[in-house]
Amino acid sequence: MIQKIVLLFFLCLLLPHRSNAQRALSETEKLASLCQLWGFLKYHHPTVVKGKYDWDKQLLSHIDTVINAKSKEELSNIYLSWIGSLGHVEKRHVSKVFSNDMLINRNSQWISDKRYFTDTLTTILTNIQNAKRKRRGHYARINIDKSPTLHHEHKYAELIYPASKLRLLCLFRYWNIIAYYYPCKYATTIPWDSSLTALIPQFRHAKDTAQYCRAMIKMIAAINDSHAEFITPPIFMSVSKQKLAPYKYTITQNKLIISGYYDYHLAKKGNLRIGDIVTAINDRPVADCITDDLQYASGSNERVRLSRTQILFGWADSSSVTIERNGSEMKKVLYRYPYSTYKFEKLQTKKSGAINKRITYINLRHVNKKEFKKLVNATKDSCSLIIDCRDGGNNASKAMARKLLDKKYKFIRFSTSVPAHPGVIQYKEIHVAGRKNKHYFKGKVYLLINEKTQSAAEYACMMFRKSPNAICTGTNTAAADGPVCYVDLPGGYNTRFSTKGVYTPEGHSLVGTGILPDIFVAPTIAGLVASRDEILEYAIELGQRQ
Repeated sequence: MIQKIVLLFFLCLLLPHRSNAQRALSETEKLASLCQLWGFLKYHHPTVVKGKYDWDKQLLSHIDTVINAKSKEELSNIYLSWIGSLGHVEKRHVSKVFSNDMLINRNSQWISDKRYFTDTLTTILTNIQNAKRKRRGHYARINIDKSPTLHHEHKYAELIYPASKLRLLCLFRYWNIIAYYYPCKYATTIPWDSSLTALIPQFRHAKDTAQYCRAMIKMIAAINDSHAEFITPPIFMSVSKQKLAPYKYTITQNKLIISGYYDYHLAKKGNLRIGDIVTAINDRPVADCITDDLQYASGSNERVRLSRTQILFGWADSSSVTIERNGSEMKKVLYRYPYSTYKFEKLQTKKSGAINKRITYINLRHVNKKEFKKLVNATKDSCSLIIDCRDGGNNASKAMARKLLDKKYKFIRFSTSVPAHPGVIQYKEIHVAGRKNKHYFKGKVYLLINEKTQSAAEYACMMFRKSPNAICTGTNTAAADGPVCYVDLPGGYNTRFSTKGVYTPEGHSLVGTGILPDIFVAPTIAGLVASRDEILEYAIELGQRQ
């Protein structure tokens, strides 16, 4: 019995030592801490903000040292020495207090993460965060409209497949730009802060240009921004050898329906027709292909991402496909061609004008202010207007709104960056449209929307929706409005992101949903096979009932 008591006593003595024993940091974890610290100093340290240092070079020179650090203390000492070389930062009392909703986009908890940093380093980083700095920095400046512009980022355009350290620079640059200047970072599907450790191995170990590009595309898609896109240098297509099938398609209910052609003559050489339902590619179910491809498609909501998948892209000249046609299943060959061989078809748009005596159709993108006014004036108040917002916006939409609105309305709110405080956003910018108008159009106004209703079209839709008799019909919009900011990535690549968050005047966010229609009307498989515009058809049916 005494022996057992003695044994338990010694075990109790040992337990605290075991619990305090520090787990060795992995290389990925150390690189993640480097990414966060490097980006933090880039946008917060007063000397770095002025542009005194080549900040890319500073990062590249520290990668190996950080990877080789053996403990938290050694890692913190590396960072302390680095920060010390940048110059003294005076301790400053913080007088500006931000509300919780303004800080929703900023995460500075990592500064005090005891797994990586000592208390001394945490104190210094907190002091740097509170330091006084220039409002217009060397790397990022806030414009008059409170949107950021990025400057002085090296493109390294001569290397479409850069070395490992430059690939990490690509990730670190973009990750920190989003962390501090993307106003909807807080709403990403996968928390942005936790995305870093998953992305580091993909960039670090990308074995060729294709893998490097896929890592960038996946990174860009992770912010769930419908404005985001991956832009390649001209040389990329000839080097990558990627090919495109000449067919447009729509995805619904996990099925891929051929809905048009990029090049009619190339499509004629193939085996697919408009209305064919592709169920498998190389004997792999299309549903599985969709799931895989969605992680590389940018968009605020799934409907947008589905419209931007690239399932028919590939490096092979052809693939075997299984299709349904007229109720029968059959095997066909899908041919692909280099981009240089394409003569892309011009988009066919429905012209504005009277559909019948009771309904006038207006394609928002393809009418000017004068034509819009003429079409509205020619439509009686007992009749209906159908305004199609699915084909793009119009710079004259505010002037157009005066014909539809009976008074002045607040219709949209934006969140914007706070100068000199990276990561902080504010909700001050509210836009107003309309004026007191007894002669506004008093008939029904049907607004057609879908996932292609984006930016200027979304802006116009939110204005027109304030019409006393407006009804939105279709599917959710893209949820991306306002200006964009471009980012140069190593290798001559480029991308962009939305610089303002979009909200209703009451403060409800459009991120992740877009504008919700009053009446939800989505294309059906039968309608797609028959090449019908079911959203327009439904609006015409409503107009006929009026």
